Amino acid sequence: WRGIMIPEPRLRLIGTDVIAATHAAVGSRGRAMHCFHAPGDAVQRMVNALSPRTYIQPHCHPGAGRAEVCIALTGAATVLCFTDSGALAERRIIAPGSALVGVEIPPGVYHTIIALQPQTTIYEVHQGPYDPVTHKRLACWAPAEGTEAGKAWLEAMR
Repeated sequence: WRGIMIPEPRLRLIGTDVIAATHAAVGSRGRAMHCFHAPGDAVQRMVNALSPRTYIQPHCHPGAGRAEVCIALTGAATVLCFTDSGALAERRIIAPGSALVGVEIPPGVYHTIIALQPQTTIYEVHQGPYDPVTHKRLACWAPAEGTEAGKAWLEAMR
């Protein structure tokens, strides 16, 4: 075995330090993200810190292979899925240590996530590379983020 170099692992760690730092970065939108991927990577991987006040406008990721995986690391969240016309189709609560810790959302399905507890953290994975033009399609039937209508919608869906 002399002369053979074995590379050291290049693990990207998801520890309490990453979770705490991501929550510390939560701003006026009520959320923050820690990315483990580079902009051009084929797979996007991130930790999302969510507060119960954050409203994420329902959206979908169009195109084959654009499924999204969400796994609860801390706290609890409701994952809502909708029909194309905006009718609620499915509601699931994910939380670490519960019977359901995560979901895979199929490509093209409108969805949103609502944090149920402070310090909710979600590990999210979906197909890249990230392109701001094609990454997601916002639901035209849902209010925009940063509006009073969005806040009211969030409370009604909670």
